[in-house]
Amino acid sequence: MIYSLKGKLEGKGSGYVIVETSGVGYKVFFPASSENKLPGIGKEIKLYTELRIKKDEGFDLYGFLYKEERDFFELLNTVSGIGPKTALGILNLASVGDLKAAIADGNKDILVKSIGIGKKTGERLITELKDKIFIPESGKKSAAWDEDVYQALLELGYKSKDAKEAVVKINPNLKTSAERLKEALKKVK
Repeated sequence: MIYSLKGKLEGKGSGYVIVETSGVGYKVFFPASSENKLPGIGKEIKLYTELRIKKDEGFDLYGFLYKEERDFFELLNTVSGIGPKTALGILNLASVGDLKAAIADGNKDILVKSIGIGKKTGERLITELKDKIFIPESGKKSAAWDEDVYQALLELGYKSKDAKEAVVKINPNLKTSAERLKEALKKVK
């Protein structure tokens, strides 16, 4: 897998960018919602990427300015009926935080605005992802490591509800993921 790509932005088109690195230009599919955050042509750029192999058709490379976007793209692709192009379309609708909040709240209205997402697919997306995402309680700020700790607890076999409760109880003065996970393990039921 190609984890990231760093190079010079050589061009951009509708839904893609060209990044040149070591003399090779890569066409990278890119969310249109982030196009206004791109540096100018000829400037340095780093993208977090996901390589997809299409049977008998070759390879597609998807790129994102932020790791959180790439991780959410990967999560969307775990839902049956959601492929990379549809996942990219969903990411064009709103920020990752807003999309996660819509899923957590069971609000399929924002999701069905994407091409390829109807009511049934929107409901399936919510059903399959609701327990896989971490949304902090309203009014509380969450760091990226809180989601990492939540995901680690799920991987260890804890229920979503118990994992969320443990993460919320973590001492906010702990700054590393390792410290936060250690404390969450003490607090989980």
